Amino acid sequence: VGLQGTQDLNCEDEGNGIAGKALAWDLLCICTGDQSNSLKLCDQAQTGGNVDDYTSSGKAEQAYRKAVSACPPAEPEAVPSPDTLKEALAVFKSLIGRQAETATGASGHYIFGQPHTDGACNGSSNQGMCVSYKSSVKGGITSMHWATAIAAAATEMTNAAQANQEARAVSGQLTAMAVHAWALFDDVIHEPDHKQPNTVSGKDTPKSSEDKEKECNSAKDETECKTKSGCHYVKGNKDCKKCTLSEEAKNEVQDAAEKAGKNRMCSTRN
Repeated sequence: VGLQGTQDLNCEDEGNGIAGKALAWDLLCICTGDQSNSLKLCDQAQTGGNVDDYTSSGKAEQAYRKAVSACPPAEPEAVPSPDTLKEALAVFKSLIGRQAETATGASGHYIFGQPHTDGACNGSSNQGMCVSYKSSVKGGITSMHWATAIAAAATEMTNAAQANQEARAVSGQLTAMAVHAWALFDDVIHEPDHKQPNTVSGKDTPKSSEDKEKECNSAKDETECKTKSGCHYVKGNKDCKKCTLSEEAKNEVQDAAEKAGKNRMCSTRN
């Protein structure tokens, strides 16, 4: 299903409406309309943004590009993360129904943006620059397709980071075990004195990221956290750990473990 011809069908999710299907489409509902210079309702310094038929000759694309160009640029080093994505979704959801009082003739608690006085999101008469999520906002749950997809992506990013961290830890342990195996092999080749060989396990590696994480978590406040190498203070996260090991520090710890293991492997072979 693509864009519909009129704004009222694009900007509501009831019946044949497509609101909530795609984030870019919903943006059109906020900053375009069927009147001239609709973009002024988003930014008074801008002009244009009016669309009479969203299915005609790329008009919707032109209006979208015009609207996006008026958005403030992102920070140069800004990279989406699970936390920033979830935070953005939370802020968006908190703004649904924020301007409900504008709809004097209808309910507007499920509307994002400024509804028409009659509660419509049709962009007419320089009003109704909004998206109606009446079918998607029920019982305290929001189920817009694009929002659900972003939330799922954030979860996948978290799982991927955890899996990567676990894989790096296992790699370090395997390296240490390989070093021990070569040491035993060299003992047999060179027939050393009959001594019980030292036991080496996968845990005989430099301090692991898990140990460093526990060290960070032990900080009682932000001041103490800053004194610990590789730790950074987070005001709030899903694990309620305010002082945690940074991703950069985790990688450095693992790299050191792997490098130490490889050095030992080389020395036992020579």
